[in-house]
Amino acid sequence: IGIRSCYDEGKRCAETLMMDYHRQFNVDIRIVRIFNTYGPNMALNDGRVVSNFIVQALENKDITIYGDGTQTRSFCYVSDLIDGLIKMMENPQHFIGPVNLGNPQETSILDFAKYIISLTNSSSKIIFKELPSDDPVQRKPNIELAKKELNWTPKINAEEGIKNTINYFEKVLNISAEDYIDKFLIAKFNPKAILTGFNHTFGKEKKGTPELIKAYSLNKKFEYHCIEPIKIDGEIVSSTKIRELIRKGDIETANIYLGRSYTIKSKVIGVD
Repeated sequence: IGIRSCYDEGKRCAETLMMDYHRQFNVDIRIVRIFNTYGPNMALNDGRVVSNFIVQALENKDITIYGDGTQTRSFCYVSDLIDGLIKMMENPQHFIGPVNLGNPQETSILDFAKYIISLTNSSSKIIFKELPSDDPVQRKPNIELAKKELNWTPKINAEEGIKNTINYFEKVLNISAEDYIDKFLIAKFNPKAILTGFNHTFGKEKKGTPELIKAYSLNKKFEYHCIEPIKIDGEIVSSTKIRELIRKGDIETANIYLGRSYTIKSKVIGVD
């Protein structure tokens, strides 16, 4: 029993339970075996090879390869995977699977690291560390069944998909605290939720809040800016600190810091 057996057998157990419920209770099921998937909106710190390599390259940090890099992986762009899942759920033949969904285009980890460095014009160096026990030597899906039953094949090539993903991570790494407020917090609020949402997110210290709430209620445009940061637990929290939290993927703490560290001013500047 290898160190990865819990991962492999966990999936097999899930598939077995699905089939048992299908046979005994006629539950409508679909079983899909998903291979490596990537694309925009991946977490900065999710530990996957695509996000790890891109973030390391964009920050000109050493790119870490475990083993000699000859092990291979196949990466499927997220929109292709979603297309396959929809086809699987809606197939008129009620084909339940299991079926592999992934991109059979195979590349070595070393070649992939070099490719990321090239696309990002990075000065990163490649370093090698000990290969973890039971790390798969090859991951390449056989998608012949998906082609036959679902008429599905991946459409996004590696260059297009990786460039889209690099562009996403560039924006995340370079985002300012102000843009974060605008794009990730305020953008989520609607007129009904703005009062509780704004109060919850930004805490008690704020100026111009009634005008901001009124602007949302009337679907008006507004502008705001951040005043001087204050101290949290004796530490001055700057926008640099908040960006650092965002880069690490610690959005919860970033929200708390944003809520307590800035006084918000706003004014109505127009009507949509």
